[in-house]
Amino acid sequence: MNRQSLLLALALPIAALAGCSTASSSTSAPAHRSASPSAQTVTFEAKGSPATVLYGRYGAEAIGRVPMDVTRPMTVETLYEITARLRGKGRVTVEILFGGRVVGKGTAVGGHAVATARFTLR
Repeated sequence: MNRQSLLLALALPIAALAGCSTASSSTSAPAHRSASPSAQTVTFEAKGSPATVLYGRYGAEAIGRVPMDVTRPMTVETLYEITARLRGKGRVTVEILFGGRVVGKGTAVGGHAVATARFTLR
């Protein structure tokens, strides 16, 4: 399966579940920067049962899988997001850390449930 097919296969179920609050939760918080975004890093973490993960800045997502702990430089002021879709039953938690502090967290429980966390750097 190529990357475009995988993204499409993940996007459709995620879009269908976007309004379902019983299967997943997410939080996000704006941050006030103390230095330029290029001097900052963002960390994406996913823990729990087997899940496929999309993460990164809005419009430039990467693909990963649980367990995952990836740190990237912040290159632009934009929305950063991590989404994990369970491959079956289980529980998955995703987090976004900025400056070592959790700024977004989401948890999903159940069959093929989705967890999402978002963070906007302003």
